[in-house]
Amino acid sequence: MKKATLTREINKKYRFKIEIDDHFVLDYTSRELKWSEFGKKIAENIKYLEALTHEFWTDELVEPWKKLQGGIDALSQESLGFEESEEMSFSDWLASQLPGVFGYPQPAVSEIDEQYVLYIFTVSSVTESDLKFSEIYAFLKWASSRCAERKEVCESNKVVNYFVAISRNPSRSYANFSSRYPYEKLPDLYMLIQELSYDNKEAEFTEEIYSSSCSQLAAAQEDLRESDQEFRSLFSGLKEEMGTFRGELAEWKADQQAEIDRLEKRYRENLALEEPKRVWDAAAEEYAVKTRYWAIGTAVIIGVSLILSGGGVALVAWGKLPELPWLSPSFIVLALITFLVYVIRVFIKVTLSNGHLAAAYRQKATMTYFYLALMEKEHAVDDPERPLVLSALFSPVDTGLVKSGESVSLDALAALALKKA
Repeated sequence: MKKATLTREINKKYRFKIEIDDHFVLDYTSRELKWSEFGKKIAENIKYLEALTHEFWTDELVEPWKKLQGGIDALSQESLGFEESEEMSFSDWLASQLPGVFGYPQPAVSEIDEQYVLYIFTVSSVTESDLKFSEIYAFLKWASSRCAERKEVCESNKVVNYFVAISRNPSRSYANFSSRYPYEKLPDLYMLIQELSYDNKEAEFTEEIYSSSCSQLAAAQEDLRESDQEFRSLFSGLKEEMGTFRGELAEWKADQQAEIDRLEKRYRENLALEEPKRVWDAAAEEYAVKTRYWAIGTAVIIGVSLILSGGGVALVAWGKLPELPWLSPSFIVLALITFLVYVIRVFIKVTLSNGHLAAAYRQKATMTYFYLALMEKEHAVDDPERPLVLSALFSPVDTGLVKSGESVSLDALAALALKKA
């Protein structure tokens, strides 16, 4: 993972505060720092204090800062090999790693009322954030140089403690000139020298302030450059995410519009075919009832015809029919039978015609329902096929007394529907 990404992820949820032991500062107020600021402060303090280090100057002042720097380096190095997965996000990984690197956090609320996890570090050393650091550092440079010249081992932390104490309370100065410990007599000696050479002291103090200001300006410029890089990286990531989101949104919008168009088309088809289907269902039921009535009537007519035909034949055989000079009895019976056969044929045709009409209307209603069901499937019925379907559904219904091409149209429609199903 890139350094900018690590910084951005930590800044989302974490803040850092450096508390300095009161024996090492003259005018210092701690504040919450972002990750990049936190690292910069540590690096600057290490740079200042390492410049003083030699074999006669102990490293108690620089060690606390190096320990914090080691934690930062370890976290950065481990983040390079981390890859997010469904089991663990980068945020969860940070939450598991930071306590082990820096200790346990305390929750705090930031100035903009967002909840952060605040890590507070107490450091027993001087810091360049002290408003009077130039005074402290001028003394440390002098003391380190004197220890090197005299080849005396000086405990750097105790030297600072005594200098801070007499700086806060000048009345305690000049009481340890005869001490055999360098950390007790060096602060008094430095204060005496500064009193005797006030002009030089003021010049050196001004030079230290100028040097410190230049360093802080350079550090601020570096922070600004890194903040700019971080912002550009964040903006680039957001721009890429926005482009992806816009593409997904456009695709979703197109899909939804296609679905709306399909539903509108189906709704219009339902409105257009709902009433015809109801009419065809009613007509199918009506002709089915008529078919039953005509079938009963046909059966009755057949029975009556059989009775009359049998009676006529019996009367001819018995010779009881009246004799007419221009007609024979057998011709009368034959004419009666022929008439009865014709009547029976008419009844049968009417019955079959009603049955045919009932079946045709039932078939139209069924095919309409099936067509509406097919419309729920996308591209089930293409636009060129719709005229064929609708022309078959709304074609005239013949009575069945004469042969027509309607059954062929309905058969073609059924074949098309089965192919699309």
